[in-house]
Amino acid sequence: IIDANNDVTLTLTLQITSSHMNEKTVVQNLLAVCDSNLFMWGGRQPSVLLIHVDSSKDEDMDLFTDTVQMIKDTFAPNDATSSTAHLKNSLVAIIDSSEATVSRKGLLNMASFAAPTRWVVSGLELERGLVLSREAAVYASREAKVYADIPGHVFVIPQFASTRDDTRDG
Repeated sequence: IIDANNDVTLTLTLQITSSHMNEKTVVQNLLAVCDSNLFMWGGRQPSVLLIHVDSSKDEDMDLFTDTVQMIKDTFAPNDATSSTAHLKNSLVAIIDSSEATVSRKGLLNMASFAAPTRWVVSGLELERGLVLSREAAVYASREAKVYADIPGHVFVIPQFASTRDDTRDG
């Protein structure tokens, strides 16, 4: 159960461009960073991941279809060997746009609007390969409880992210 007043939602956005789609390993690595962040956030607190996929070029439709399938395979695997317990309270959405790029702020606004809680953590740049530490979710939860009775309060969480906690193989 999600507590709208005391839980904290992690909002993540990712933009996959046509140049990313040309290299399958780039898309796989970006999706692995997303999955690593959702894993580090844990399944108890909610999270929202919006992935914008560029479909502006008609000649790249096969690449677009392959990329969407990779996203589905990462976040909704069909086999019983993959664990999705960390995605229990997560929303993963694909945004298809005929525009090559969309505003990062617009994506963040959509992700924040989809958040089921009063408190939202945003701003982590997935494209840089940063992965939250486990302490970030604990710290965010603790701060939300401290400020729960203060209306409209904003708090800053230091960017507890590094490439150290990346769960990708290799």
